[in-house]
Amino acid sequence: MRSVLLVILLLWCSLIVAQSLNFNELDSFGLKHGLWHEYKLLPSKMIKNKVIDDSVHGISIYDEYDILDDPIIFTSQGSYLNGLKNGVWVERWLNDSIRSKINYFNGIAIGKFEYFYPDGVLMMEGIINISEYIDVKAYDKQGEFIGLEREKTKIILEFLYLK
Repeated sequence: MRSVLLVILLLWCSLIVAQSLNFNELDSFGLKHGLWHEYKLLPSKMIKNKVIDDSVHGISIYDEYDILDDPIIFTSQGSYLNGLKNGVWVERWLNDSIRSKINYFNGIAIGKFEYFYPDGVLMMEGIINISEYIDVKAYDKQGEFIGLEREKTKIILEFLYLK
């Protein structure tokens, strides 16, 4: 009888804890707030700046995405404040290994970032700041340090946001 009461008590406690963990909430202004867990789908290939010359509309430049072939699916978890990403956001591959860790402040990637291979081995790391260049430490697929590269901040941000 005691074991049955203990089980019931544990189930009741776990329900209370589960209800107190709130994910994916909006504030009164409709802005994302608090902890969020999101799924993302990236195209398997992307053609940047495809140019179409149309006699009616003129020349159009756009990015074309193909999501029919092996798309990249991953999860992303972190906090929003006033609708903007804040703090460390962790992205995970579908095999649950970490894809990236990026620090945000008011929706802008700033501070330490790490990007990982699909098997969880560190690929690159660095610190994003307001300068034009970032020192990036690169690693091979075994996690061995390859070298330090100085890269334009814009290129690193495009890689982190679009990859």
